[in-house]
Amino acid sequence: MANKYVKYPLSVGVPFVIDVMSYSCPITVTIAPDSSGSVVVETSTTPYAAGQSGAATWVERPGGAVTVATTDAVMAPISALRFTASVVGGYVEING
Repeated sequence: MANKYVKYPLSVGVPFVIDVMSYSCPITVTIAPDSSGSVVVETSTTPYAAGQSGAATWVERPGGAVTVATTDAVMAPISALRFTASVVGGYVEING
């Protein structure tokens, strides 16, 4: 399966959920909050979590909220990623 690359803007206070079930592990995720902002990053293994984000179980990234541009690799299979920006927006890039 070919790798997918996407880049999405993040809006303040609006959780952004992306289904990553069709991505190949490892998934590389770059989170870049705008100046003075932060982004909470969460993962879910709940099947089809993107379609039922309120009912899915979410786990916050072990390092806590991201305050500077950060790249992480997701090695374990997950079904979705959720990003919530605070103070200012930012963007997320996903490749996998």
